[in-house]
Amino acid sequence: MAREVELKLEVAPAVLRTLNDAPWLRRLADGPPRRRRLVSVYFDATSRPLREAGMSLRVRQADGQYVQTVKAGKDATDRLEWERPLKDASPDRRLARHTALEPFTGKKTWRELRPVFETDVTRTSVPVRYRGSRIEIALDHGRVKAGKNSLPVHEVELELKEGELADLSRLARHFAGQAALGLRSKAERGYALADGHLHDHVKAQAVTLNSDMTAAEGFRAIAFSCLHHLAANRDAIRNGDFEGVHQMRVGLRRLRAALSLFKRLIEGPELEKIKQALKWMSGELAAARDFDVFLHEARASAGEQPVLGLDVLEKDLKARRGAGLARARRMIESRRYRRILLDTGLWLTGGDWATSDDAMRKDLRDSALTDMAREILSARTAKVMKKARKFDRLDARGRHKLRIAVKKLRYGAGFFQSLFEHCHKQQRFMARLKDMQSALGRLNDLRTHRQFAAQAVHRRTGSVAGAYALGVVGGEERQLAAACMDAAAKASSRLRKAPRFWV
Repeated sequence: MAREVELKLEVAPAVLRTLNDAPWLRRLADGPPRRRRLVSVYFDATSRPLREAGMSLRVRQADGQYVQTVKAGKDATDRLEWERPLKDASPDRRLARHTALEPFTGKKTWRELRPVFETDVTRTSVPVRYRGSRIEIALDHGRVKAGKNSLPVHEVELELKEGELADLSRLARHFAGQAALGLRSKAERGYALADGHLHDHVKAQAVTLNSDMTAAEGFRAIAFSCLHHLAANRDAIRNGDFEGVHQMRVGLRRLRAALSLFKRLIEGPELEKIKQALKWMSGELAAARDFDVFLHEARASAGEQPVLGLDVLEKDLKARRGAGLARARRMIESRRYRRILLDTGLWLTGGDWATSDDAMRKDLRDSALTDMAREILSARTAKVMKKARKFDRLDARGRHKLRIAVKKLRYGAGFFQSLFEHCHKQQRFMARLKDMQSALGRLNDLRTHRQFAAQAVHRRTGSVAGAYALGVVGGEERQLAAACMDAAAKASSRLRKAPRFWV
């Protein structure tokens, strides 16, 4: 078993061609480049159990030889890998034993595995020495194929063979301005192509952590999972899917929550730059999502009864929602967006927090992830409980702060779930946390909609009838506020009594 640590960058075909003769790459080379054609077939069952488990099984043909590879880990930057030679192109279940794939090596399960897609790539591999580390730079061009459909591949992969992770990040900066961070693996794109989901929105995947991880390893795994979540929704936004906007915003919120939860480990000047960049991205997405939500809420509030001016209001909201989507599309196509993803990925890999020689910072990085998770969850729960005890005395601003605190705690509890025994305590805590966040979130939505309605009536509603429709919608929502307040108070009380699953 080997641990594969790599960074993947997406580049334009012209950039890939120039890299073959780049003077700086020739200077770093620690041996002659090697050019090979790699044809890889990926296997899974119809229900995709390997993909759902965060694993892949492939058989690769290169230079007339076959190699079976098993990979495990949903973080494409840091995965476990098992490779064994094969006699032919058929996967061998005996060779998959004693790997992460062992639960799937029973005869019946193995017989269900079928080829799903293949990658046909020409790879130029260049071994380099960089700051004392051994790194392999692979220049890939080719296609991912599934049936009659295919996608082009133009990538640069940097794999750390020996040395410091920070050197991998530093070397990748040579590509700044020419590349985007590649967060979707060839396997992920192949599955999406085969299953017809290439442009679908992508929801968050569960973060799988190990109890033997250090705090640095755990943070990196969590943050890359969040970064993948947001970036994977680019195609959905490009395709006009408003749920893609929502999922990218959720990915951003999860990532910003992770930065907040691990602040003691990662604080520094580079962190502030990353936070500001992510805040800008959130702002660029806000209009599309907010107007989409308000449009659905307006329809729901009106119910079956005809409301004078509702059609005018809907037309106005659709126009504003469309303008918001156009803004989101401009953002994901911008150079600034690509640079933010690259800078964030390189900072997670080898930023100042990961390379500092400060003794205290080193101790934090090397501390047990499980211990840090307990500290974070205990501190965040105490913060929520302190605010929740005086819920009935909180004003709108206070309830908003409580909602943010609950949201961060819920994200944190979700991040760390796999570190602790899955039991009824965990289920109860998560369920009550979800109830409280939902109630507080609904209250916040109602407040936001009232503010929007007031602004719309004051500025522009399209007609007097549209203004009337806004008033009806606002009135219906105000009647819901009291019920939401009662639900939030009850959820707060139940959460205070919920057992802590991490102690």
